[in-house]
Amino acid sequence: MPNGFEEYVDGFGQVGPDFWMGLRNLYLFTNTRQYDLVFYFTLNNGTARYFIYKDFRITENITYTASLGDYAYIENQIINGRPVKAMSGKPFSTYDNDNAVIANCGERFGGGWWFDACSELNANGRLVTTGVWSGKEEEVHYKELGNNAPISMDLRLKITSP
Repeated sequence: MPNGFEEYVDGFGQVGPDFWMGLRNLYLFTNTRQYDLVFYFTLNNGTARYFIYKDFRITENITYTASLGDYAYIENQIINGRPVKAMSGKPFSTYDNDNAVIANCGERFGGGWWFDACSELNANGRLVTTGVWSGKEEEVHYKELGNNAPISMDLRLKITSP
């Protein structure tokens, strides 16, 4: 069974792989300082990619709506961060607390996220260790990568102001 809304609010996992710090903590952190949201991922061939969004914050603590600033272009990182920008202004959804516009994306994708009508990104799905995305939406994927599924994906907050 995928994690429910309250688990995403409280956080789960051990620090390291499969750790989610919790929406409540994200709300508290992002409302005390300015942060960038950094997506790091590694492909099966060892290629690392990342992209950054400026001024990430959670705007309130009931639906945990995301807010993102501008996309920061990273030289030599051939990746389009457009689907991530679509999460801005969206409340967090899970299988048991659907806030997505079109469908229950948390149930469909098997994870929680700031879905925009079941976007092109599933960052909290089941990790594909083979590095080849099978096309199953419940697997971690980023459609910009085609069949290249990330074998690791990290979301990090980067402090940008005191």
